[in-house]
Amino acid sequence: MESNVALVVGVATALGGLIGFLKAGSVPSLAAGLTFGGALVGSSIAIQRGSRGVGYLGALLVSGALAYVMGNKFLVSKKFMPAGLVASMSAFSFVFYLIKLFLARSTETMRKHAFTEEEEPLVLVEVVLLRP
Repeated sequence: MESNVALVVGVATALGGLIGFLKAGSVPSLAAGLTFGGALVGSSIAIQRGSRGVGYLGALLVSGALAYVMGNKFLVSKKFMPAGLVASMSAFSFVFYLIKLFLARSTETMRKHAFTEEEEPLVLVEVVLLRP
């Protein structure tokens, strides 16, 4: 599930760029779709291979940039296709990976503190209870 969001948004973005090129001859659509889509697919692969921090951060940055750019295009054009759809998918991806990155950092911090001898036993019990 973690990598599927970036994969789906990445493939949809790349396909959207290709469709924009085939229908309207838009080279910028093709270039942007393949660049952003490829970066999201790359983030998905990083997550699948165990580099979650890199994958989460990559997906967060790419989907944030894509949501910003396409969101502005949607506000100007008032047309849901394609700008509104891409902005919506990218905004969802951005929030999803923001939460994932935050939870990964919180879990890492809890694990780090759980195994130090400097902590009081009460803190150790609280951390153990909060672990997923």
